[in-house]
Amino acid sequence: MSDNNEWGSNLSFILAMIGSAVGLGNIWRYPYVLYSNGGGAFYIPYLVAILIMGIPFLILEYGVGYNFKSSFAKAITKINSKYEYLGWFLPVQYS
Repeated sequence: MSDNNEWGSNLSFILAMIGSAVGLGNIWRYPYVLYSNGGGAFYIPYLVAILIMGIPFLILEYGVGYNFKSSFAKAITKINSKYEYLGWFLPVQYS
């Protein structure tokens, strides 16, 4: 076994990232909340939030991590140390 820290395929990486981003709580609880509170009234804001905030922040975090080869907080600190708090605040919003 080699010490290479790479994924076996692109598909395994994408599935792992989707699994870590979605989480079991979102899969189990969201359909129940959607059904019990009127259906589409929750589905439309959910899709809007994913399209406007979720996907762009995900791409930003992957891009910064790829370019700086470190976490988002350390990358923001390298760019400008007075904005380090943003690096710690933004990833918390995904949880």
